[in-house]
Amino acid sequence: MFERAVKITWIVLCLTYAGLVYATASKSNVAVIIGQNAPELDKFAASELCEYLDKLFGIKVVPSTTYDPSAKAIFLVGNSDSNSLIKDFPKVSDQGVVIRRVKGTTPTLVVGGGSPRATMWAVYELAERWGVRYLLDRDALPAQSRFSMPDLNVTMEPLFKVRGHPTIQDFADSGEAWGAEDFHPLIRQLAKMKYNRLNIFAFAWQPYLAYEVDGIKRQTATLWYGYHYPITPDMPGRAAFPANAKEFWNPDLPLGGAPDQLLAAGEKLQQKLIDYGHQYGMDCVVNATVSEYPKEFAPLLGGAVPIHMLNQLTTTPGPNTKLDDPGLHKLSSTVVHATIDRYPTADRVNISINEWRQWTDQYKRAWDALNAKYQIDQVTSLDHVLDASQHRTGFNFASLTREQMQTKAMDEVKGDLASLYFFDWLVRDSGAVSQSKRPDMKFLYWGFAEELFPILPKVLPANSELEVMPDNFLSHLLQRPEVLKELSGGPIQPIINLTVDDDNIGIVPQMTPANLQKVVRLLYQTGWLGYIARERFSGDHDAEIAYLSRAAWDPNADVEQISREQMIAACGKQCGEDLMVAIHSIEDATLVWEGNDQHFAFPIPNLLMKYWKPGPIPDFFEENRKNYEKGWKAAQHAITVATPEGKNYAKYWDKRLEFATKLVMAVEATRRAATAEADHQPAVALHDANDSLTYLREAIDAYAAGARNQTDRGAIAVAVEYAYRPLVKKIADMKQTATAASQPAN
Repeated sequence: MFERAVKITWIVLCLTYAGLVYATASKSNVAVIIGQNAPELDKFAASELCEYLDKLFGIKVVPSTTYDPSAKAIFLVGNSDSNSLIKDFPKVSDQGVVIRRVKGTTPTLVVGGGSPRATMWAVYELAERWGVRYLLDRDALPAQSRFSMPDLNVTMEPLFKVRGHPTIQDFADSGEAWGAEDFHPLIRQLAKMKYNRLNIFAFAWQPYLAYEVDGIKRQTATLWYGYHYPITPDMPGRAAFPANAKEFWNPDLPLGGAPDQLLAAGEKLQQKLIDYGHQYGMDCVVNATVSEYPKEFAPLLGGAVPIHMLNQLTTTPGPNTKLDDPGLHKLSSTVVHATIDRYPTADRVNISINEWRQWTDQYKRAWDALNAKYQIDQVTSLDHVLDASQHRTGFNFASLTREQMQTKAMDEVKGDLASLYFFDWLVRDSGAVSQSKRPDMKFLYWGFAEELFPILPKVLPANSELEVMPDNFLSHLLQRPEVLKELSGGPIQPIINLTVDDDNIGIVPQMTPANLQKVVRLLYQTGWLGYIARERFSGDHDAEIAYLSRAAWDPNADVEQISREQMIAACGKQCGEDLMVAIHSIEDATLVWEGNDQHFAFPIPNLLMKYWKPGPIPDFFEENRKNYEKGWKAAQHAITVATPEGKNYAKYWDKRLEFATKLVMAVEATRRAATAEADHQPAVALHDANDSLTYLREAIDAYAAGARNQTDRGAIAVAVEYAYRPLVKKIADMKQTATAASQPAN
């Protein structure tokens, strides 16, 4: 009886509240009108508009499908097809955004687009013009003000039709650590900035596709290349993790689960990402890993070799694997068919090439077969393509000599010719696509060597897309800007992976906004289809992601101005100015790493101990310590002048830059300790090693105090496992050696 009474009371309260909202809305004298049969995204856009009217002006209103003659201001949401009250809607593309004042006695504004998602973008564009700034975890709102209907006449078309962002990635300090609910708010904020694509690129060893071939069932299913990150009570940074955590792991996957459990959970997570992307009007591209396979399938693949990647969890075609190898055909067609059938709502399937080519000896057969089918020698010759690979201007790989880089470039061309032939068979002739749930599936091809671009239009299916990353670092790419024109000069407009932060430089903050602007303007001038913002630390890049958003529509967008606007919106004017100093200090540091030490904090086991070697400390370490210290000091001051709601934002940068500063200090102390050890000064070596350990603990504890998301927690786990714990072990070994040396001989 009591439960029934509570339920009735709850219903009455809900109805009363609904009535109050309706009454308030009816008194607001503002109407937000959608069409009678409006698409779901139009309805969502209208509800978002109502929410911003409330937050910015205190206006309570709900969307309606009928005209209210008492309204003093009217917003018409949609276009002429979705809303009959909208007349003379301008002709725009499906991505065109329209915000237009309509003549009449009642102030009326059309907020719409050439498609439902463009209508949603129009609402977000209007809110941005009202002063809202979109951060990657929240909105930064201006102070509430008095409402007046804006007098706008805006028609916008994008300069870049593809504006994408990655999701899963690899390593613990990336989206590989994020569950679906971690991604959800990020996806929503990206949609507000008119990003329209999610790259959901799982690796072959990650648990996102179950399949079986010839009685061999997939068993390899893990995260971050099989590494593990224990969470222990004594570790620095422990406060950043849940109290019951024993190991850092993705929250959507069962820790220690059997392969079938991991694969089932992984498929569920990936499908949720697709669903969330579609909910906010974003295209979703999933990955079919057909260039490598979990190592248990090696017996099926003729000429199989372990892949040239961390921990060799997968197998790949070797130099002599035949183009028509039966095992390769079975494996690849199974993976493509399973990918499409498991994720039939995906908008495209990505087929990519391994970073290090190993299938290199079949290139001549592949060229001849492709030439017989597509007459590619009408475009160029094999000899010319091979020769061109030896003359890539500006091709830069920090760990390789020039001769090794030439070999790598040649291998890329040879391996990619074999892959091009193989992909052509797989997509057109294998039956994997035609017999799937989506025989109309479109494809994205990732990573072909630039020398093959001239022949790709002859070979790739119609409606194909091409995504490339000519270089990891923008500073290197700008050394050969001509490649951007060369790559975009054919019938296929490519999509570029633009580095915002790079996994090689690793877990320190990274930014190169000035170079980003230079590259984006070159991309616009040379006709690229779009970009994927290559980032892992979404807490670090509010400014750059906002710049890319605006630059996709405005060729004159200025990264400095947009960054300043973002920082001021996040935490106030003076705080924002201080954080601009921090941004510039990070930019200076990033350029130093790109030029001198591209693997400074790469998240692998030798992260710190690669610096345990005797010798003088390179000058660029001191330069970057000073760069980070300058940014840290500015961030500390930013906290003192931040708005109340912006203090946590400034604190994040304070702790992030303290971490970077003290990590460099730890590396410097590590080098001093190694030098003292080599000079047979064990006491000095132990002192310096302990200094390094102190810096590391302080650095990691600082980062933990400001951590905001799974990437931050993953970076902390990496720093503990690959810097702090190895140094603890080294110090213990040094002490043991010193003790043994002090004992009298028997």
